[in-house]
Amino acid sequence: MRETPYTNNELFNQICNMVTLPEGILDYAKPAPGRIPITGYDWDVWSSLRFGENEGIYLDIGAVFQSENRIIRLGTFKTLQTDLDAMRKMGRLLADIVYMVRDFVNNNLDDFDWTGYEVRGIRNEKMDPHSVTYETREKALDTIRKTVDHYDAVQLYDRPAHRYEYYSKDSDGKLQKFEDLGTCLAAASSFDPFDGHEVPAALKEMVEEILKTWAIRGLCDGMYIANVIANESGTGDGMSHFEADAGTKVPEPERIAARLQFAYSSTIPKTDLPELVRILSHHTSEK
Repeated sequence: MRETPYTNNELFNQICNMVTLPEGILDYAKPAPGRIPITGYDWDVWSSLRFGENEGIYLDIGAVFQSENRIIRLGTFKTLQTDLDAMRKMGRLLADIVYMVRDFVNNNLDDFDWTGYEVRGIRNEKMDPHSVTYETREKALDTIRKTVDHYDAVQLYDRPAHRYEYYSKDSDGKLQKFEDLGTCLAAASSFDPFDGHEVPAALKEMVEEILKTWAIRGLCDGMYIANVIANESGTGDGMSHFEADAGTKVPEPERIAARLQFAYSSTIPKTDLPELVRILSHHTSEK
C-alpha cells in the first residue's frame, strides 16, 4: 500500500510500464506538467486521439471525474507518422490503456482512496456490516463520542493517512484512542460497570448478565440498572445503597423489565423482553 497518493505524472509513468508501447513509431511519451494527486477511484480514462495541427498524431489521456465535471491530465503520446497504420496502432494503445487502467485501479483501490473518515462499530469482536463515511475528522469523532456506548469499541479508518484507530471510553467517561483493536478491547473489558460501588453479589451477577446479553457499554448503565432493580424490589433506595439480599428475588419482573428497556444507552428490543424477564425472575441464591 502506498503512503501517498499517485500524482498525475506518477500514474502516467505507471501506465507506460503496464502497456506495450507501439514499436518504432513513438516520438515521445510525456507526462503532463505539475504534480496533481489522484485522491479517489471514481474516475474513468479520458482521451483525445487526433492529428496534430502541423505534424503527427497525438494521444492525450487523463482521469475524468464525472461527478465533479473535472479532468486531470495524465500525459501525451506522440508519433510523427500520419498514415492509417500509425493511427490504428495509437488506437490500439488507447484501448490497452483503458483496459489496463481499469484493472489496475480495481486491484489497488486502497492506493486511490484518500478522502473521508470511515466509522464502524465493533460488538462481540465482530465489525458492523455497514460503515458511515464523513468528510472531516471532527464529524467522525463527534459520531464516535455519541455512539461508543453502544459498542465494545469503534473503529475509525483515516483515509488521508491510511491508518486505523480504535476508540472506547475510560473510567472517567473520556474517549480514549488505541492503535490496535486488541488493546482497545482489553481496556474496554477492564471497565468496571459498578464504578467501585458496593453492590450485593446476587444483584451484580444479574446486572452483569443483562449488560452482557445486550452488549450494554454505557458508563452509567450498570449502576442505573442495579438501582432500578433494587429500588423497585424494595431492596435499595435507588441511590446506590443496597440491602444484602438485593437481587435474590425481584417482584413484578415484567414491570421492571419495561423500565429497563431504554436505560441510558441500552435499547433492548421489545421482542427480547421475555428474556429480560427471565433474567430478572431468576433466583441467584438458588444456583
